[in-house]
Amino acid sequence: MVVARDRLRLLVNDTHTRVGRLRVVRKVWSVMDESLKVLQNIQSAVGETMEREKWKPQERIGAEPMTPETPRSRILDPIVPSLDIPKRLDIVRETLSHDTYGGLMSRLENVNQTLQLLDAVRAQSEAMASLREEVNELQIRIEDLGIRYDAATEEALSGELPPERISI
Repeated sequence: MVVARDRLRLLVNDTHTRVGRLRVVRKVWSVMDESLKVLQNIQSAVGETMEREKWKPQERIGAEPMTPETPRSRILDPIVPSLDIPKRLDIVRETLSHDTYGGLMSRLENVNQTLQLLDAVRAQSEAMASLREEVNELQIRIEDLGIRYDAATEEALSGELPPERISI
């Protein structure tokens, strides 16, 4: 019962994590899609403006010399004035920067902190493995000394201990 509840809790936590990621991705996708549409509109407007304003040679009529087309009065599309385009591009750049950069940088920082935590866990694991090896070596030495002590005690009590092994 406890195991099933723990598994369910892990599954719920995993699902919440995935839903959070999906929300972030959808938000980024929405901002990117909207920015792409704005950029496409700006690009189309620039192309149309370039087409309207480009020089077109005058067609030959009779024997008249070819001359450049008489410039029309400069009527630009009121929606997309040429001077406004860089401002609109800056707005798109800021939108991309503010809406996506913050979230992505926050996520990047979270991943970076997780990576630092991983390094700390690895360092702790290495330190604990080294400590465990030292403890194991000490236990072996203690057991060896215990065996030697028991053997020396038996030898001393039975009178088999040579005098040169006795130290005071």
